[in-house]
Amino acid sequence: MADDQIEANGSATDSTEQESAVKRSYRLLQDMVLSFEIKPGERINESELSKKLGVSRTPLREALNRLASENFVDFVTAKGFFRKAIKTREIYELLELRIALEVAGAKLAARNASDEAIEELYAYMENMRDLRAMPLTEVVAFDEKFHETLVGLSGNGEILNALRSVNTRIRPIRYLGVDEARMMLGEQQQREICNALRQRDVERLAELLAIHIYRSLPEVETAVRELYGRIYVG
Repeated sequence: MADDQIEANGSATDSTEQESAVKRSYRLLQDMVLSFEIKPGERINESELSKKLGVSRTPLREALNRLASENFVDFVTAKGFFRKAIKTREIYELLELRIALEVAGAKLAARNASDEAIEELYAYMENMRDLRAMPLTEVVAFDEKFHETLVGLSGNGEILNALRSVNTRIRPIRYLGVDEARMMLGEQQQREICNALRQRDVERLAELLAIHIYRSLPEVETAVRELYGRIYVG
């Protein structure tokens, strides 16, 4: 009995360590992909990565498969994994998906959210007013949190998870073309969005969100070109 218990405990420990290695590998690989340490279209050398990250090939492969399922990398039979190329059409479609998700989530939030939760979102927005004094990474993080919190008020976890996935994939593009005028416009639009939510005005809320996000669509092609220039030129 004691030997059986030791064996069972050992298996549980191995399983936990394996899961931990997969999570660590996934997190580090995602950082390398999003920071373009692994460049678009580049083949991922699993042997080198295994040594660099200090993990075995098994958890590394599981992490890569997860990234492939989330469309960060591609798997080509007999060739391996490649960092997914950034395509103008794909970014455009992701922004359209973001509009659809946020509008759907916001409509539900207007119907389902408590007054207290809405006021907390409004207070969060008001406490972060001067975006112009913040580093760009913090501006983008604030904007993501504002929109994800709004969608979270819908009570629909699947919509929120889908939005988070989209936001992660378009984040590098969102660092581009942000200037003082755009920040001021964004602040104004966020206040209008919060006021529409406070009034439970579903149609106005949907209209404002679509306008707020749509302004990025005409600039996608230019943003993708600029992004590639920064990746390969600096």
